[in-house]
Amino acid sequence: MNFLQQTVREVAAREEVGPLDLDTPLEAAVDTDLLGAFVEASGDRGDGSRPVMEFEYYGYAVRVAADGDVTVADDSDDDDQSAGARAQAKAALSAQSERRADALQRATDVVAARERPFEDRLDGVLEVVRKHLDVSAATLSYVDRGAYTFEAVDATERIDLQAGTVIPLEATTCKRVVETEQALVTRNLAADAPELTDSTFDVRSYLGMPVFVDGDCYGTFCFFDDETREEAFADWDRSLVELLSEWVGSELEQRHRDRALHASTSERPYSRC
Repeated sequence: MNFLQQTVREVAAREEVGPLDLDTPLEAAVDTDLLGAFVEASGDRGDGSRPVMEFEYYGYAVRVAADGDVTVADDSDDDDQSAGARAQAKAALSAQSERRADALQRATDVVAARERPFEDRLDGVLEVVRKHLDVSAATLSYVDRGAYTFEAVDATERIDLQAGTVIPLEATTCKRVVETEQALVTRNLAADAPELTDSTFDVRSYLGMPVFVDGDCYGTFCFFDDETREEAFADWDRSLVELLSEWVGSELEQRHRDRALHASTSERPYSRC
């Protein structure tokens, strides 16, 4: 985990001490195991700029990008910013980092509880991430010959949706994700993709990822709301959903292999999107 060493080296240099002379270890500021796993799962998406996590260490704002690049900043890096504004920004950064770390920890705890059935853990992950994103609905859905089935759902009362609901793929916002096999992220669907607003559900903001099983598009792992967001989804949020969509695909592959091993005749066939 070179990015962890880089963080310690840069902070130590600013403090004008050696890396081993820092009194407080980095592990006391952030869960380095979780951060390392998240960075490795996120991978380098090409531009190297997507922030994965931000946290405070020794009074410095540390940002770790998806490619593991680290930037360290302190109050003196912006002479034009007032002390009050700097303090406010630092407090906001700390609160944001805590919220993100809490969401990641909760999701990780659910995923790691392997004594629980996959379906229960999936429901738990959907609930954790939906609340973190502050949206009305979270779903895992699969596509079979143009039919779009909501396999798992966590939704507020504002969204009338239950697991097992089946609608035509063409009546969903998720059709873009299925057709392109690429993520769709927008705070304002009407402005960014008005052609997708004519769906069964009044989707106004959306963050969704394709789920792949054995190399084929299985369906979508998505989070949406019936209101336009004031702020865009953070790149960190996108990375979290992408990471968990990969976990979902891996679990489905394992379930598929286990059922094939037991020659189950009731297995729902997989199909390409």
